[in-house]
Amino acid sequence: MVTGAVAGSAAAAHANAAGAVQSPQDANASRGSTIEVAVRTDKTEYTVGEPVRLTLVVTNRGDSTVTLPFSSGQRYDFVVLSATGDTLWRWSADMSFIQMLGEEQLEPGERLEFAEEFQETVPPGRYTVRGTLTLMTGAREAETVIHVIRGAGRGTLGAVRCAPYAGRGKREA
Repeated sequence: MVTGAVAGSAAAAHANAAGAVQSPQDANASRGSTIEVAVRTDKTEYTVGEPVRLTLVVTNRGDSTVTLPFSSGQRYDFVVLSATGDTLWRWSADMSFIQMLGEEQLEPGERLEFAEEFQETVPPGRYTVRGTLTLMTGAREAETVIHVIRGAGRGTLGAVRCAPYAGRGKREA
């Protein structure tokens, strides 16, 4: 599993069951108050057409409960950007969300994970994956980079396939 995030902040990682911090790639996280936001992918290199599992991890690093306020039913978003910064895919592009205030509470040390799958076929190259926590008080973002390479016997273009996978909103303490 690979973790990435916005440069210039503290190192991001995930905690195992014993509470130890592990990260196969040195990365940074977006921090504000006691909330840390990180984006993970299941690996850093993919062949053309291979699905990419994306996870946005929100962790309460503080000593008290934190309330995360939202202005709609949307809690997060994912964007895949080309090397030139063009948006190639946005998870929420074809979605509608209930327009209702809501909140999530995180106890100290608790984390909330939002997971999706990017299945759009893109040509070989370097891509930035950005995960966003869509807070009413201001979005928190984290980024990581993936590389798409040509696989044996596979072309560079193909049909577009987009589908979320189950696992949204998973809580872990």
